[in-house]
Amino acid sequence: MRDSHESARRLARRSKGIFAAILLSASFCRMPICFASAASELKDKIPDAGVISSLPTSKVDQQFIESLKSAANFSDYQVGCRLFTQKEEGWKAFGGAQLYYKQKSLIRAVIKSSDYRDGSVVVKEPDGSIKGRGGGLLRSIKMNIEPDSRTIRLPTGYSLTSSDFNSLYEALKANITKGFVATATSSGVNIKLFKDPVQVLVINSGVGSEKKISEVIFIDPHSKLPLAWNTYKDGKPNALVFFEGLVSNKGLSDDLFHI
Repeated sequence: MRDSHESARRLARRSKGIFAAILLSASFCRMPICFASAASELKDKIPDAGVISSLPTSKVDQQFIESLKSAANFSDYQVGCRLFTQKEEGWKAFGGAQLYYKQKSLIRAVIKSSDYRDGSVVVKEPDGSIKGRGGGLLRSIKMNIEPDSRTIRLPTGYSLTSSDFNSLYEALKANITKGFVATATSSGVNIKLFKDPVQVLVINSGVGSEKKISEVIFIDPHSKLPLAWNTYKDGKPNALVFFEGLVSNKGLSDDLFHI
């Protein structure tokens, strides 16, 4: 009997470990006008630092970031997200999710995948706690997750539960306070990733010879909503999230944000 109980405990620990790995490898994430549908199409379409630096941008302040935040400040929304990461061999699809958000700070992410990861769920509940549940055969496995856990840390550097539009723009404003510099095009420009012109917001860290791009946000020039979010590492594009199929202000139930 003692051996069977110990085996059950080992199985539970192993299952939770597998579930944590699922979240880390599949989570995410953030309506493109038109974008590459496969990682192989990104190689020649994602603008590098040289292209971004050559765009006709001018310095913007926190008020500009606040105006973008206001445009995306829905009472609730759901949006499809696809994440790509840069590897030595090129751009690779990292995973996808359907992200649900409700004021204030309620989040639900449902992993979309063609394998066993499909259906895994992470929620930020009304009391602020973060919980996860496996998909498929691991559906019965649930776990509590710390806000700073690597389990929900994305290649973009952001936590999955802080990847709603409001939180992302607040993070940009915080970086500007720390000395980062934001510049933006005044209108839409042509970028190979998109069929139509997009407005581009660039966040730079450092100054002079130490200046490096840290993030590039591609924005619909009409709605002012983010189309894609490109983070950099060591001055080079590192991760890219596309947002698609936004549906807003439909009155999402609080019950959706529980497991």
